[in-house]
Amino acid sequence: MDGQQQEDLKTATEQFAILDGLHQSFANALQPSTGATAALTATAPAATSTVTDSDLAVQCLGVPVDVSRRPVFHPANGCLLEYEFSAQYGGDRVPLWRLYLESGGGLYTDSSKTNFFCDCNDGSLAENIQGAIGSQLLQSKLFKPKPGL
Repeated sequence: MDGQQQEDLKTATEQFAILDGLHQSFANALQPSTGATAALTATAPAATSTVTDSDLAVQCLGVPVDVSRRPVFHPANGCLLEYEFSAQYGGDRVPLWRLYLESGGGLYTDSSKTNFFCDCNDGSLAENIQGAIGSQLLQSKLFKPKPGL
């Protein structure tokens, strides 16, 4: 491994450590109390967010939505945490929406950071996410009518 590769890996490791800390801020903004498990009912009808330790889940319109996260690298924007919101339908996992957390605490709907969503400490974060998920659910195959007979 050459010097540049070592420096790149060191920088990525440092950035991912910062993002891991920001993930905790993101998770804390989704829960209304300091308890290990909390549920937040948003102003959106039938929408809740649940944070259990570092696991996140959303339920909207009666549909449980899983939230997975993984570190990603964008050539122009460096290290980000990608959150993918997905639901199960007919045995398949259906991706609904993605958010990207950058080291400054901003959340974006794209990895190129052109579409700012909100800050990870925003007091309306849960409601904003639930509104976006509800919108994506209604446009997904989970709510599409089946073709006529």
